[in-house]
Amino acid sequence: MPSSKSRAAFGRRFVLALVVMVALTVSGCSGRAKVSGQITFNGRPLPAGRITFVGVDGKASDPTDFADGKYEVRNAPVGECKIKVETAYLMTMMNSMPGMGGMPGMGGMGKPDMSKLGNKMPDDKKGMITKNVTEDMADMKNKVMEYLVIIPDEYANPDKTPLTFTVKSGSNTHNVELTGPEQALPQQKK
Repeated sequence: MPSSKSRAAFGRRFVLALVVMVALTVSGCSGRAKVSGQITFNGRPLPAGRITFVGVDGKASDPTDFADGKYEVRNAPVGECKIKVETAYLMTMMNSMPGMGGMPGMGGMGKPDMSKLGNKMPDDKKGMITKNVTEDMADMKNKVMEYLVIIPDEYANPDKTPLTFTVKSGSNTHNVELTGPEQALPQQKK
């Protein structure tokens, strides 16, 4: 039977080991970290898009939206990462909204369908609502188009992106600099 001294020593070592495990977990040894910084394209802040850090094991951060060239990813995998930056998805999202009409080659839902309102609304009001919704959505589309920058496709592909960063535990700062030709946007009908 162990002596009371050996039981006390074991208890102290057990408590010490438990405290160390909790401290390591809280200090960020969980394999995830925060990375923040600026994203520029040809020297100018990239107005909008999404950034993802992809580790060598394929584990990735959540895709994180950014605006005005500033980003903050809260769950980047610790270690060597590829950086995936996307902007073209914004055009696809915009064109799937009612009233956006669709850009050439991009689908779109066209005018909102007011027939679902049935006989609950007078016919003269239905046309007014359709017109207002369509105009509001077109105005929103024009505002988005002012800020939309389509970057080269390679940045959106983690296998082809030249962007890398070694993420360390805790908080990291890394500015992401993209270069290349801006992709042309489809011409809009006015």
